[in-house]
Amino acid sequence: MTENLRTTRYADGSAIPNVEDNTAWSELEVDDKAYCWYDNSSSEMEVYGGLYTWAAAVNGGSGSSSNPSGIQGVCPDGWHLPSEEEWKELVFHLDGYSEAGYFLKEEGNLHWGGGNWGASNLSGFTALPGGRRDLDGTFDALTFGAYFWTSTEITESSAYRSALGTGSGDVNIGGAQMNTGRSVRCVKD
Repeated sequence: MTENLRTTRYADGSAIPNVEDNTAWSELEVDDKAYCWYDNSSSEMEVYGGLYTWAAAVNGGSGSSSNPSGIQGVCPDGWHLPSEEEWKELVFHLDGYSEAGYFLKEEGNLHWGGGNWGASNLSGFTALPGGRRDLDGTFDALTFGAYFWTSTEITESSAYRSALGTGSGDVNIGGAQMNTGRSVRCVKD
């Protein structure tokens, strides 16, 4: 996809719980499905999409490290949530961890704060800095960080996410707690 996912429903039509309250978000367990808009603002949704817990991203299923992942999760029919291995393949195709971000990020400073030097979006991915929602329910890094869930678990409470930041070509594939909010990009089957 060339934009961050912003669905409120799964492909079968069932609703994903919208959790706006910080205390309610902080009480989410790792297997709780939830989404929100950054700062609970629908105006942010149009550009940056939604922030989903990992359980919402995989639709309560178990994870996958396969390439392709085979996990539809929150993605529409005909699409899937990419695994860590799929992200790695993309990164290495685009010159590795220290350069791929330049080819993935939206060009210019319309949405990226703090300077978006070198970003060319040559891949057409148009990474947008949708920020994240932390364990305590607070929001962080809008316009400065793009954080995308993968389908790959690390532990019972953490999964891999791919991160890109402003002013850098780095792509960091590392862990995040499953009950935090991250963006989703789907891959065509």
